Amino acid sequence: MIAVAAAGELFAFNDWARDGLLALAAPLNDRQLDQPFAMGAGSLRATLQHHYGAERIWAERTGAPGATALPRADTLTAVADLTRAAQSLAGVRRAWLATLSDDDLRRDIAYADRDGKTQTNALGDILLHVCNHGVHHRAQAVNMLRHIGTALPKSGLDYIFMKLQQLAATAPIPPPALDRESVRTHYAYADWARGRVHATAAELSDESLDRTFEIGMGSVRATLLHIRTAEQWWFENWTLGPGRLFPPSDTRLPVAELTALFDETRTARDRFLDGLTDADLLRPTTATPRPGVHRTFPLGVTMLQLCCHGTHHRAQVLNMFRQLGAPVPALDYISMLREQRPAH
Repeated sequence: MIAVAAAGELFAFNDWARDGLLALAAPLNDRQLDQPFAMGAGSLRATLQHHYGAERIWAERTGAPGATALPRADTLTAVADLTRAAQSLAGVRRAWLATLSDDDLRRDIAYADRDGKTQTNALGDILLHVCNHGVHHRAQAVNMLRHIGTALPKSGLDYIFMKLQQLAATAPIPPPALDRESVRTHYAYADWARGRVHATAAELSDESLDRTFEIGMGSVRATLLHIRTAEQWWFENWTLGPGRLFPPSDTRLPVAELTALFDETRTARDRFLDGLTDADLLRPTTATPRPGVHRTFPLGVTMLQLCCHGTHHRAQVLNMFRQLGAPVPALDYISMLREQRPAH
């Protein structure tokens, strides 16, 4: 289960990245906003509406005060109106989160899903689902913007770039008070989602795995390798210290070998996490992504970055699966919870 402080940090990232995305969409004309894409909700406008609409309905389901007074997504078509509504929702949510305790996040919430069936999830799980859902759909929207021809920010919309921006501010924001259990919860989801994606990839031919796409790292295999390389590289920075440049990936690696490497990294990471305290997550960690560039972040920040980074790139892989005609596994955090729920 995640804690309130971790939920607040994830929503801070959600709001920062969403505002950046909406700012990029603001100058676009109707033709660009409604250009069809075989990903996301079908167009950039529809994906932005879905992003806001999902946040609003979950805020309403969980009883966030003021959520029901906000406009519904299907009434908003202009990017400016979506921006105002999304920022109002973020304000409502911040005020509500400030009233919650960690025990409140363990409280079960009953709600009707899209099919009218009653579902029950802990409030903390719902909050993590909403944040993870946003990362997934922003990855799709960023790809749409690239195809439309919009110049994307050099730093991108990764969580870690928000932290760099905060560090460079005149009045830097204090590091987030993350906790080991929240990080462990997020990693458990990431490992489950990775397993589902690898299972689909294992059924593909080399031709499909290496087919070129203008998304992610250029192919299914290269994108999956990039996720694992990032996780192993950060783990080595945590345990061996800085100085290791971000390595190139072996794009010839079979999926079975990649899965085995992922499992090795996961086992070592979990063992490392078991030996940490919450205070250790504030420990400075320095990395050298390329020659002459040194980045220092709290350990917990780099762990959260990996969770969000994996969700971003898996969203790209799902779009590749769709274009390949391969099965597209459901990767929502809520989907994992429902799959793992004991049978009655």
